[in-house]
Amino acid sequence: PAPAEAAPEPTAAPSGPLEPAPGDMRALAALADKRKELRMASALRRHVHPVAFERGRIEFRLSSAAPRDLRELPGRLAKKLTEWTGERWMVSLSNAPGGPTIVEEDEQAEQARLRRAEQDPLVQAVRAAFPGAEIARVLAAEAGDGQAAGAIPSPDHGGPTPHPEDEAPPDFDAYADDGPPPWEDGDPGPDDF
Repeated sequence: PAPAEAAPEPTAAPSGPLEPAPGDMRALAALADKRKELRMASALRRHVHPVAFERGRIEFRLSSAAPRDLRELPGRLAKKLTEWTGERWMVSLSNAPGGPTIVEEDEQAEQARLRRAEQDPLVQAVRAAFPGAEIARVLAAEAGDGQAAGAIPSPDHGGPTPHPEDEAPPDFDAYADDGPPPWEDGDPGPDDF
């Protein structure tokens, strides 16, 4: 069958301020999110294999798992892009394989991070000390995030936590006086259990 093609309708009145033209599929999905077209954004991330992407023209293949109603995506997308950017867009379906979907790209990047982490000497030492330990996920520190070398990401607030060797030991003598316990009155103390 011939590829389906949808030419944009004449430029519609923009709804809100005009947006810059997206430069790739990831930017297009982000624009759909920003414009509250969440179903469209999800479809772009999960089911669209980009074949060609240039200003004013997008060509893609839908994944085999795409719902049937996504065959209407080219026309809807062309209309929305024209409305959002003030420029005419031609969006068409293709039978060419295209590149990976955004979700597939993200999964491939995660797998690459896991492979790199497995090669790290510190990770290898931890795995040797704890046989059967697995890497669940790799978090990338953002450039310039102020994280000190060797800092461990804190699950509480996402900021760096110093290595335990860098911390001063707790001052247990601070609680050695004969004053009231550090908990509030009425709370059970150690002898009330």
